[in-house]
Amino acid sequence: METSARNIVLSLTSRITASENPPLSPKEFWTLYKNNDLTDFSNLNNNLANLISIDKSRIESLLERGLSLALKVENLENVGIWTITIADSDFPTILKQKLKDHCPPVIHGFGNKSLLNNNNFGVVGSRKITEEDQKISENVGDLCAKNGITLVSGGAKGVDLSSMNGCINSGGTIICVLADSLLKRAKDPTSQELALNDQAVFITNYSPEAEFSVGNAMGRNKVIYGLSKSVLVVTSDYEKGGTWSGATEALKNNYSNVLVWESNQITRGSKELIKIGAIPISKYENLFSSKIENLKIEQMSLEI
Repeated sequence: METSARNIVLSLTSRITASENPPLSPKEFWTLYKNNDLTDFSNLNNNLANLISIDKSRIESLLERGLSLALKVENLENVGIWTITIADSDFPTILKQKLKDHCPPVIHGFGNKSLLNNNNFGVVGSRKITEEDQKISENVGDLCAKNGITLVSGGAKGVDLSSMNGCINSGGTIICVLADSLLKRAKDPTSQELALNDQAVFITNYSPEAEFSVGNAMGRNKVIYGLSKSVLVVTSDYEKGGTWSGATEALKNNYSNVLVWESNQITRGSKELIKIGAIPISKYENLFSSKIENLKIEQMSLEI
């Protein structure tokens, strides 16, 4: 698509610069997109009569941010952070297809961008884990590496880091979807080395300068599921925490196949996920089964 379309997407949705009016949420943006040809967004000021649900003055104000946003994006590029929008050809197609109206219109990152369109497998779970949970997470990461599958996780302590370390240590590739500052991670020597070696890509669907928040953690969960054919929940609390909310949201919206590791120490949260549609897994050889990847789950109606 044309560069102008990219600039319009940034102007309407980006949070990397201050704005008098709040940028559009993904849902608001996609509502706007459905009523307007994205390639004609450069003429949006002349087509405001087509907008019904979004205040016109808000749109006009956001569209005036073009220059400041361009400068900010250039500053980020100077420290190695790239920006892609749904108007760019290298935006991950799978994310748009699976998340639909919940797909973030803008992603920032550094590292091997091509990994975003790979054969990806997600791993999520609690921060507080047992030795068994850690071993399972590391083993799954190792298996991803040995099968040439890119591992997707969230970069938090516990299951996330254990699975990513297992994958990296075996020469595999990872996608780390962050809920905290991408800018800080870009300055980390270990992360820099992984990125330079094309072994990792670190991304966020928020501002690269944003600090951790529960809301950001919840929002990034859907990106993990959206980028993955299947996602394994190693362990989950019941009705609380990001792992539970992310898995139930994915089941409700059919973002991905949701797998749950079934062991002798299975938590109540993991048991309940199986009851509402997640697929129990107890053997490593079943993780990448074609039957699971092609399974069409009939989701139960969830009260979330």
